[in-house]
Amino acid sequence: MIQPTAKRARRTPPALDFSEIIKDIQYHNIACYLDYLTLVAFIMTHKAALQQLLPELKRRLSSLALKVISGSSHTFAFTNTSLYACGYNSLGQLGLGDKQNRLYFTPVTGIKGSIQQVVAGNDFTFVLTDVSLYACGNNSLYFTPVTGIKGSIQQVIAGYSHTLVLTDEGLYTCGENNYGQLGLGDNQNKLHFTPITGIEGAIQQVVAGGGSTFVLTDVSLYACGNNGFGQLGLGDNQNRQRFTPVTGIEGFVQQVCVSSSHAFVLTNAGLYACGNNEHGQLGLGDDQDRQRFTRVANIPGTVQQVRVGIAHTFVLTDAGLYACGESGYGQLGLGDDQDRRLFTPISNIEGAVQQVSVGGDYSFVLTDVGLFASGRNMHGQLGLGDNQDRLLFTPITMVPDVMKQQRRHYQHCQYLTALQQQGLFSSAPTHTSTLQNAPTVETNPSHGLGN
Repeated sequence: MIQPTAKRARRTPPALDFSEIIKDIQYHNIACYLDYLTLVAFIMTHKAALQQLLPELKRRLSSLALKVISGSSHTFAFTNTSLYACGYNSLGQLGLGDKQNRLYFTPVTGIKGSIQQVVAGNDFTFVLTDVSLYACGNNSLYFTPVTGIKGSIQQVIAGYSHTLVLTDEGLYTCGENNYGQLGLGDNQNKLHFTPITGIEGAIQQVVAGGGSTFVLTDVSLYACGNNGFGQLGLGDNQNRQRFTPVTGIEGFVQQVCVSSSHAFVLTNAGLYACGNNEHGQLGLGDDQDRQRFTRVANIPGTVQQVRVGIAHTFVLTDAGLYACGESGYGQLGLGDDQDRRLFTPISNIEGAVQQVSVGGDYSFVLTDVGLFASGRNMHGQLGLGDNQDRLLFTPITMVPDVMKQQRRHYQHCQYLTALQQQGLFSSAPTHTSTLQNAPTVETNPSHGLGN
């Protein structure tokens, strides 16, 4: 006779000390306590206290999230508390105090405050912190504070050789202006930040390409600068020295992304492209340039991020990662040097994609597993310890402290996922992309060189 199986006693989740969680948060050491069920049980017991704790959790998660920014041939990986650089450094654009290239990601010091944003141009870099705006490159070997800008800085935007700064008092620009990319009505270079006028509406986004600038307001999308390939989307190839409204795009503009010679606009109605298409970088199935923004079809899923290099493009959707355009250095990460005229799925990267950053001829993909790079590596800009190009996305293992923080960040996202499932907050916190399987969105998603 078979004896009935005795019922197993239900395990009572061990008690956790809430004061210890607060202490851990104070030291950037939030953990995934025990297992998921234990965590949920703890949340149910301490809902009121945890609700008060959420703002601090969000702030801590933001500081832990890794971001990658690429210039023409130099790269930065950073969190709010640490900054690493590699690649081309002939003019001191890495801010390391010399002109030696770096093959590995190298810590950058001397910057005060919590890092809010990093942008990289051709041979210069800006870092915005909660203390000051810093710049290096073009023979300034160290990050130096930038002064003389009116208002509180909200965003910094870098093109190939020009810069814009958005403050609560207005939009300012300086640098090279040979195409009229400063939007000031002339082609005279500016050595100091100069206010931009004549743009109607409240500014929502500013992006800069190799020799062009786009400004999105609540009234219209405006463009100026180099238009030799029709990359301003104005229906011709005439340069503009003043910001000109861009028309003919269906839907409400959500994101603008521009390179040195091609541009993308994402709206709630779809994805649109114009400009240079010599290598198929518009993803339209041919190599014909477009002078007007043209609808890009046949990309599965809902578009979340668009990133552009000199002549290649990446699109991240909720269905996967896709790339098109030039692949002469392997920058598409598809295992060969053949150009693609249609967006092609990339399936050889481990983990869920969180962010894509594109340099001139190289690319980075950040997943919940690690950081991967492909493409041109002549100056060590991939951070892999050599100067050999990569045809496939290759894992980077040279930033142990940063990657340790990144793994901890995803653990913390699991913690907040449990909070979300218990109805403790209605919207996902900043940079907790794994909560809704959505990517981290950069403040300045494109500057035309890499992003």
